[in-house]
Amino acid sequence: MANLGPGTDNALGLIALAGEPDIPVVPGDTVAINSQNTALIPANWRDEGNSMLNLSLPQNPNPPLNQDAVQFIIETLTNADKPIRIVVLGPLTNIGLALQQAPNIVEKIESVYIMGGAVNVPGNIHSSGVGDNTVAEWNIFLDPEAAEIVFRSGVNIYLASLDVTNQAPVTMAFYNRFSSDHTTPEADFVYGIISWLIDANYGFYFWDPLAAAIATDRNIVTTQTYLLRVVLTEGNENGWTKINPVNGGEIEVCQELELIAYEDLFLDVLNGRK
Repeated sequence: MANLGPGTDNALGLIALAGEPDIPVVPGDTVAINSQNTALIPANWRDEGNSMLNLSLPQNPNPPLNQDAVQFIIETLTNADKPIRIVVLGPLTNIGLALQQAPNIVEKIESVYIMGGAVNVPGNIHSSGVGDNTVAEWNIFLDPEAAEIVFRSGVNIYLASLDVTNQAPVTMAFYNRFSSDHTTPEADFVYGIISWLIDANYGFYFWDPLAAAIATDRNIVTTQTYLLRVVLTEGNENGWTKINPVNGGEIEVCQELELIAYEDLFLDVLNGRK
């Protein structure tokens, strides 16, 4: 949850580390559509995200694109020869605004994979020491209206919610396996991050990496269709991805995880075996 400037620099450094410095990076809109929840992000999360845990990244020779991210999304989808799969690993502000401004781009979206939400499990706002909301998850909570726009758009959605990410903790067994299997710069960097988390006893789960892996190989999870709405009213349910059999949009919610298959995929991709 870095600030925009450092987060953009980190994204540029990560693609340089991966040997793909020419991938376009476009700074997005960080102001939620109709919410002040971003002000509740703990300051230490911002600091850790901005500094990337003080791990060094290579300098990318390319600057970010001097373009509005929402327009970039609209133009990219409009000009696409075939539908595009989208992975969202944070608040849905920019994709929500794009769908709001150009609803016809839905036909150019194959599916949207979202790390976010909590359906049949508790949320993680209150457990982070923030307020009394026990049902919402951070990514959706930070811009509930944007999430609701996406949920109601008619696009195919796969939700990697806390229901499935709770099944993927970073364990010492995995860390010990990783310690002898990090043979690329990308794997070395991620190993450094996980080492920091283990040393800090952070209680970390594979939230975003799991969502990205599911977008790559959906066979590592089962899914179940739910009718969901995002609660927009203020109060202790704000941002909840709540089951609504009457007015909910059809969302495929990831359920049971093949953990070993995920861990294999994680290590294979980082080490360049896939």
